[in-house]
Order: sequence, then C-alpha cells, then structure tokens
Amino acid sequence: MDSTTGTPAEGEIFFTSSNAEKPVTIVLLHGALTNHLEWDAVAPHLANFHLLIPDLPQHSFSKDIRPFSIPFAAEKTASLIEKHAHEGRAHLVGMSLGGYVAMEVIRRHPGLVASAFVSGAAPVSGLRLRQLEWSSMAYYSQLGLIRSPYNLFLRLGRWWLGLRMSDSLMAALGPNYTWELFEAVVNGLKEWQENAVTETGKGDVRILVVSGGKQDDTEAIKKLGQKLRSLGTGEGRLSRAAVVKTAVHPWNMQLPELFANGIISWIGQSSLPPEFEILDQEDGAK
Repeated sequence: MDSTTGTPAEGEIFFTSSNAEKPVTIVLLHGALTNHLEWDAVAPHLANFHLLIPDLPQHSFSKDIRPFSIPFAAEKTASLIEKHAHEGRAHLVGMSLGGYVAMEVIRRHPGLVASAFVSGAAPVSGLRLRQLEWSSMAYYSQLGLIRSPYNLFLRLGRWWLGLRMSDSLMAALGPNYTWELFEAVVNGLKEWQENAVTETGKGDVRILVVSGGKQDDTEAIKKLGQKLRSLGTGEGRLSRAAVVKTAVHPWNMQLPELFANGIISWIGQSSLPPEFEILDQEDGAK
C-alpha cells in the first residue's frame, strides 16, 4: 500500500495519505490517546480507497494543535476533507472518540460527508456517565500500566483482548497519556448528549453505528441508530445500528479484516457481513 505523510499547513492536523489514485476517499479517525497507527491492521484491507488517516488534535504529531475538544477536532477534520479528500468529500470512519468526532463533523458540515461508519460512540448515560465523574481515579489507576517499563498495558491488550497493537503504537500512548488531554476527552464525552444527536441526525447523512458486543453499551447504540434514522429525510433514513457480539471496544485492532469488510459493505450499500447483527430490522434493513 502506497502511503505518504501529509505536510499540513500551519495550524492543521498531521495526516497520512494512501492510495491517492483511488477515486473515493475514506477518513479514518482514531480513538482517545492513540494515533494514526491504530489503523495499521485495517488499512491494508481498504486498498481500493484513498485513505486519509490523521492524528487528532493534541495527539502525537498533532500535539501542538490544541486544546482538544470534539468540536475543535471536527473543524480540523472538516478542513482536512476540504483540502485533501477527492472532490472535497469523504466517507468517515471513527472508533470510539473518533466516532464522536465523525458525527460532530456531520453535525457541522454534513455536505462534506458521503456516509459514516462509527463504533463505540453513543451518548454516555447512567452508570457510565457517573463513572466519568471519577475520571481522576481512572486516569491514575491506568497511568502506571501505560508508562510501565514492562509494557503492561501492551501485554494486557495483546493477551487479554487479542489486540494487534504495534510497539510503535504503544510507544505513542505514553506521551499522549496526560491529565490535560484525558480530562479534555472526558469533558467532551460528558457534553456530547441528545442535542448533539438531534443536530447530527438533521444532517441527513447515512450513518452505521456499531457496538462491540463484549464491552460497549449496545442498548445506547441501538437507541442512537433509531434516533438518527427517525430524524433523516433522505439518506439519513438509511442509518442503522448493529452489534458485533464477539468484538471488544477497540475491535478495529482485534478483528481488522472484519472491521474493514463492514466499512466496504456500508460504503457500497451492500449487505453487511453476517457477524453484524442489525439491532432494528425496521424498514427492511439488511
């Protein structure tokens, strides 16, 4: 796969570009505290698409583009699409935090987005929302694992969750794992609630929201898909929610070929792989 590092203008986020000769652009948006390397196992399965893979603001090579917020990240992603996607339009793929950013782009700039495939991103509520109030405890409990000289976080991810995490990605986690960025991400999740869903749905973009069945809030994902579809008047009426029951939260690193096949099917408006269980069969969903 031919890959080049983009040269962002001052104030723009870092990105890599692959398969530039292909006519259709996909933007892959990583999760919190990682970077573009999160997509290394998925990208080879998307060789028929032009890929733009950025580092989100305040992450890795975009560390000086700050402070992080979901709206700020969405504006930087929109600028990336306008300047570097073919015909100034792209399909968005977001994992976790990247999923919220993808939907925020739709909320603000729906005309830039051909479709979206997001996983592990829905308004946080109930116990999960209350847990965010204890963010400092979560931060310090994981700090030792991530910065351990024995790479305990990497070992746990590889062995327990079956993640394909490279040493380079693991090396990026330490510098990204700061209280300033962690708190900014948590605050963003607290704020991205039903009003954001409503405004995203009114963007009338076809969105697939996916739950990693082993760890994500599948009921919240189902409700999100239903709400997005109910607000659509055209393409948005085709939005759906699905669960992959064997998947963990960051399953782009667990089941990368299946993840990529889901993207390809969604973009092509063909039947999703059988591992994707549609959570609401209303309106003849596939």
